[in-house]
Amino acid sequence: MAKSTVSTGLQELQRHSSIVATAGARGRGASVYQLARQAGWVLGADIGNSQALFIARSLDGRQLALRQFTNGASAQLIIAAADAIAALRQELSAFGPLLAVTVALPKPVRPDVPLSGRDGPSQAGLSPDAILARLPLPDGVHPLVENNVNCAVVAEVNHGIGRGLQDVAFLQIGERIGCGIIAGGALIHGARGCAGEIADLPFPWSEREKPGELLLEQHLAQRGFLDSFNAQRPPGAAAVRSLEALLERAARGEPVAQQAAQHYGEQIGFLALGLVAILDPAMIILGGSVGSNRLIVAAARRTVAAISPYTTVAASQFGHLATAEGAAQLALEAAQRKLLGKAVRPRQGDAV
Repeated sequence: MAKSTVSTGLQELQRHSSIVATAGARGRGASVYQLARQAGWVLGADIGNSQALFIARSLDGRQLALRQFTNGASAQLIIAAADAIAALRQELSAFGPLLAVTVALPKPVRPDVPLSGRDGPSQAGLSPDAILARLPLPDGVHPLVENNVNCAVVAEVNHGIGRGLQDVAFLQIGERIGCGIIAGGALIHGARGCAGEIADLPFPWSEREKPGELLLEQHLAQRGFLDSFNAQRPPGAAAVRSLEALLERAARGEPVAQQAAQHYGEQIGFLALGLVAILDPAMIILGGSVGSNRLIVAAARRTVAAISPYTTVAASQFGHLATAEGAAQLALEAAQRKLLGKAVRPRQGDAV
C-alpha cells in the first residue's frame, strides 16, 4: 500500500478509538501502534446442566474476567448466567463494546439443523435459541452456539497440549461422556451436529449381551464407575461417595483404590482405541473429572500404547476451563472476522 493510504487508515482507526500510538522502535523513525484499551472485548460462556463458567478477553487476548458458579436446576442456572453477563457488561464497559459471544452447551449443536427427541431441548426444556433469548446481549451481537466438548478441543489445539496438531480427539469423561473432534485441522460437526456423541455407541455387545440406550455412558461416567466399585466392595466396607474421595485414597497409595483407578483408566483406554480405529488421531486428550488424575491417564495411555503406539494420550492442559477457553477463542476469531472481514486468515495449525 502507499504510505498515504496506510496513514489514512491509521488515522481512521484512531478516530474510532480502536488503536493508540506507542513509542517508536529504538533506532528507527517508525511509528508503532497497538490496540486501544477500549477497542472492545469478547466472551466465552460455558453453560452446562448444573454449572456455568465465563471468560472475557480483550481483542489482544488478555483475560479480563473469569466467573464460575453452580446451581442444581437448569432453569435457575440460565437465570444466573443472564445475571452474570449483565454484570460483566457493566463491569467491563471501560474496555469498549462486547463484540462477540460464543455460548457452549452440553448438547449437539448445528444451527441449520433443528434437533428433536433425546438430541433436542434438554436444559430446562429449552432449545439453544430459547436459551440465547434469555441472555442480555447487545443489539447486533449474534452469538455463536457450539457444543461444549467441541469448544474444549478447539482450546487444546489452538493454545493447549495439542497445539499445532491437525488430528486430535478430546475425550470428556465426567458426569457424562462426549468427544470433540478436529480432523485435518477442521472441527467436525457431522450431518446433524452429533459427531462425537459417543454415549450413543452400542454397549455391551457380545453373543450373550444386548446393548441398551446410553449404557456406555452409564458404564464410563463417574457415577456408574462409583456404583460398580461400591457393588464390589468387601462386606462391611463403607461406600465411596465421590470420585474425588476414591482418587485421593489412590493417591495415598491405598491398593484397592489404586487398582480401581487403573481399571477405570483401562476402560477409558478401550473407548479411546475405538476412536483411534475410526479417526486415527495424533493425540487423544482426556478431560473432565478423569483428565487431571495421573493414575487414570497413565492407565489409559498404557492401554492405547499396547495397540496403537503412535497415538499420544495426554491430559487436558486447560482442565475444567477448557470449554470456556475454547468458547472465548471462537468468540475472538468471530470478532476479528467482524472487524477485518476477508483479511482474517486462520493461523497454521489453528482449528477452524
